[in-house]
Amino acid sequence: MDELAGDFQRYFEIVAANTPALRSEVFRLRYQVYAQELGWEQQTQFPNGEETDINDPRSAFCLLRHRASQRYIGCVRLVMVDPDVSDEELKSLDAAGVKGVRFNFVPRLADELPHDQYRSVAERIASELDVPLGGAIGYQVRFTDHSSGDTLVK
Repeated sequence: MDELAGDFQRYFEIVAANTPALRSEVFRLRYQVYAQELGWEQQTQFPNGEETDINDPRSAFCLLRHRASQRYIGCVRLVMVDPDVSDEELKSLDAAGVKGVRFNFVPRLADELPHDQYRSVAERIASELDVPLGGAIGYQVRFTDHSSGDTLVK
């Protein structure tokens, strides 16, 4: 393990926020950062002190916990979409600040999935952004890789 990764593991722990209590921790952290610290959200919109939005029900969350204090100090959210997501919904997600789409599968299951549907989502995003597929927007399914060093969303 390299030094940076070792230091990270020594001081921090990544926790899947997969229970209602842990998701509440995520929402409290978001409230603290977005409403209290940065002022990006109105505190009065969230009287329970938990910042939430319409994308939370279809999202997966992780928390970053400081090992020594056992305090949660950060979080990340992955908004998940179905392969048949509408263009309107993609635009709505973009307007809400969602900037990537990623599909992750267990390797054995990936062979049985409709790759064309996932490629289609990547093509639609690239088209909407008017960039070539394989540039800033790419996709990879098992051994089919349409991405590059410039790919920002894969």
